[in-house]
Amino acid sequence: MTRWLLLDAELGQRRVDVLIDGDRVAAVRPHRDHDHHADHDQEGWTATVVDAGGGCLLPGLADHHLHLLATARFRESVDVSAGLSALQQAPGDGWIRGVGAANELTRADLDQLNLDRPIRVQHRSGALWTLSSKALEQLRAHPAYPEPVSDTERRTGQFHRAEDRLRALLPDQALPDLSALSRELAARGVTTIMDATPGLHRHLISGQRLSQRVHTMGPDGEGPVKLVLSEHDLPDPAAFTARVAAAHADGRPVAVHRVTLDALVIARQAFETAGIVPGDRVEHAAICDDDTAAWLGSNGIVVSTQPTLLARRGDDYLVRVEPFAQPWLWRYAGLVVAGVVVLPSSDAPHGDPDPCQTVTAAALRRAPSGAVLNPGERVPVSEVLAGFARNPLRPWESPRRVAAGEAADLCLLDRSWAEAVADPAAVGVRGSWLAGRRIHPSPPAAAQID
Repeated sequence: MTRWLLLDAELGQRRVDVLIDGDRVAAVRPHRDHDHHADHDQEGWTATVVDAGGGCLLPGLADHHLHLLATARFRESVDVSAGLSALQQAPGDGWIRGVGAANELTRADLDQLNLDRPIRVQHRSGALWTLSSKALEQLRAHPAYPEPVSDTERRTGQFHRAEDRLRALLPDQALPDLSALSRELAARGVTTIMDATPGLHRHLISGQRLSQRVHTMGPDGEGPVKLVLSEHDLPDPAAFTARVAAAHADGRPVAVHRVTLDALVIARQAFETAGIVPGDRVEHAAICDDDTAAWLGSNGIVVSTQPTLLARRGDDYLVRVEPFAQPWLWRYAGLVVAGVVVLPSSDAPHGDPDPCQTVTAAALRRAPSGAVLNPGERVPVSEVLAGFARNPLRPWESPRRVAAGEAADLCLLDRSWAEAVADPAAVGVRGSWLAGRRIHPSPPAAAQID
């Protein structure tokens, strides 16, 4: 494996040279301006050199909640956020896949387009698929679903939280290629991903060319078991508690998808009955009052939040969320004060996969119109980056750091810390390393010391 020497990186308040040997940071030493190549060569630091140019060096970033296949599919789909008329321009003559619908559609809405093609459209929440009549006609029988479609689904075309079922019922479709998305994430400093798709089996992504370390929440994953509390159809509390207990008995924590206060009641009861284990999480906690925040913090339950959803949908939240709940909307600072470990994430494709945009959204909390939502929930750049530096499998531990002996998962920015904090949205990434292997740029652009 190539040894790397990062010259003149900013680490904390210091300018340093960092040696990567194998999958570890081998040494960190003060930077020397005079003939540093020769000095390091004499000391046995022969390696491929990267001029860091004073750029800030961070631990590699972890996106704690992202959907790989859905994000890749999103980029192959028709964006209907501005209206269904965009579907009429879809190329080809087969299935049309739309995403980003602002409203809950029915079969009739899609049939009115009079397109002689099967159509399926996803609501922007990701929780609802609507199929046209022609699409419903193409659903096939499957052994796992002897009664594949309910009367209500056939009448409305609406399938709530049915991603796994639709994958089985729809005609065979090739999985998207994830390599371009992986390269894009590497170029943004992301070295680790927690895929939060609940039914995702590892074989669906294991053959892909991925630059990142990927953990999953699916049945055979290494991460917490994803349990969805669907606002559309809340489960029986006892049955949900049994699912939490079963995951714990299997040696895995749980990640409970919870958005509304009603869902919180069931989640809290389940945790209090089944018990809490290290790594138990709540995904989103989109509405979280002070009592809940204190309870989460005192019980060591982690929260994964997505600040860029404010930047994308903030104006809509101001209209649709009840006024009494708006002070509790997508909290960050209040959770931290309550002692909650907060994991920043993208929830791509629903949120922006660029960590710099997450940092900016958490610091500014601005809606597209410029309106600010709950300025008291703003957090500094350092807080968000500390969250990105946490181990997704052991989030209760201190954030990872750059030091001799630590894993060589690194993100080298194109500017100093002060410059990054001044304008986080403009920050670029000069280089990314995963376990000592350079994943951005590729192929490596560096000088070799002989």
